[in-house]
Amino acid sequence: MAAQPIVNSSRELAPGTAWQRSSRCDMNGSCVEVGRLADGDVCVRDGKIGAASPVLAFSQDAWRDFVSAMTAGRFDAS
Repeated sequence: MAAQPIVNSSRELAPGTAWQRSSRCDMNGSCVEVGRLADGDVCVRDGKIGAASPVLAFSQDAWRDFVSAMTAGRFDAS
């Protein structure tokens, strides 16, 4: 069973870190932003909404699995 994300907009990023925008961000702000929490979890939010966006938090293992699957092309829409 795949790990489920935690939806929570109140979690704080780790000190000294900032939200990072996707390199695929388009000009109208349709972006995914990623940040790391103090406990190592990875958070994702909608860049158009910014601080008001709900935040999905993933464990380090779940995020690593997602990135590996992306790199392997498992989500390639073409």
